[in-house]
Amino acid sequence: MTAVKRIALMATARSVPDLYQADAETLYNFQGGNTGNVAFVNAISSHLSGDVTVVSWNASADELKRAGDIVVIACANQLGSHTDLGKTASNLDGAGLPIVAIGLGAQADSQAKDATITEGTRRWVEVIAAHRSTERPNIGVRGQYTLEQMDKLGLAEQAVVAGCPSNLTNLSFDFVSLVEARVKQKVALVASAIGHPFSPELADIERQILNLVDQTEGTCIVQHGLSMIRLATAEFDKIDAALLETSRRYFRPNLTLDEFRIWCRKRMLAFGDADSWMTWTKRYDFVIGPRFHGVMLAIQAGVPAGCVAHDSRTLELCQTMAIPVRMYDSFKSPLTLDNLSETFQFDAASYRATRASLAKAYVGLYAAAGISYDGRLDKVVANSAGKQHQAA
Repeated sequence: MTAVKRIALMATARSVPDLYQADAETLYNFQGGNTGNVAFVNAISSHLSGDVTVVSWNASADELKRAGDIVVIACANQLGSHTDLGKTASNLDGAGLPIVAIGLGAQADSQAKDATITEGTRRWVEVIAAHRSTERPNIGVRGQYTLEQMDKLGLAEQAVVAGCPSNLTNLSFDFVSLVEARVKQKVALVASAIGHPFSPELADIERQILNLVDQTEGTCIVQHGLSMIRLATAEFDKIDAALLETSRRYFRPNLTLDEFRIWCRKRMLAFGDADSWMTWTKRYDFVIGPRFHGVMLAIQAGVPAGCVAHDSRTLELCQTMAIPVRMYDSFKSPLTLDNLSETFQFDAASYRATRASLAKAYVGLYAAAGISYDGRLDKVVANSAGKQHQAA
């Protein structure tokens, strides 16, 4: 198959221009409502070879055809009741280009329930499946649960479990051995991949985590929710007073509102690109919280981390990629600096082997479509049993 030269990458922004002067709403909009999106968009962008043009999810059929000869879609948890992608489906179908979808996930309250998928989104995934370059799969899904949801749509044969591309962010050094070594060291500085104040079932464990953050003078890395990003950028006057009070009661009920504002200025951060995020994270001994990509980027930076899951999507991501995870309601003892590594055990051998298997499926999607990719991905596949290669 002739290699595809021009790629239209349907994605949110890989980074935010002029970040130093961007307000919370700008950051929120550039990242599609979740700064964690930079993790997988950055990974996909860095893996693709050729002439890559980023297009929006609202790109018209003509815009898609002008941008590339194939469309690569940087997906997230689109299979759920919260999306209706009928317009995007029509644009993709109208462009008539081959399509590869990467990192698609299904979202439900638990894996015991099926995802509720709107007609528009069902049409969208059907269009993707129909526009594959060959008879081989052209949809990479996050895990087995999502594959089962695809099967219920009659599309399982067009999909393959490949995890999330953020799992392949670091192709430069042996971060797995670094994590393995650091889990044996004393935890003296903790960062939180913090959630939001709308999941009351998580409040107790989030407060325990924030106690460790305060104890070690650590930080909280924000991903989702405009109000949360505003807390991180200290735009308190743009947050509804009742919502600001809800946030205070949820995260730090022991503080007054004025004290909470100061606490946010001291503790909360929001990043506009993956490199800065990982560079900041490297200073910590452990990263913990309910946000998957905050945990994943820590591990990619060589930092031990653990995820607190409360729904199907987060649990699926962790299970698929052998990331340390605990359900929010499974903690029998309070979290302490001394038991973090034991509570979230990192199995380096399992992680390596799992990563290699998923990488094989991931590059297979590109190869089937004639898309050239970073050759270091092949080395990840080949190094399943041993250490990842060192950078040349």
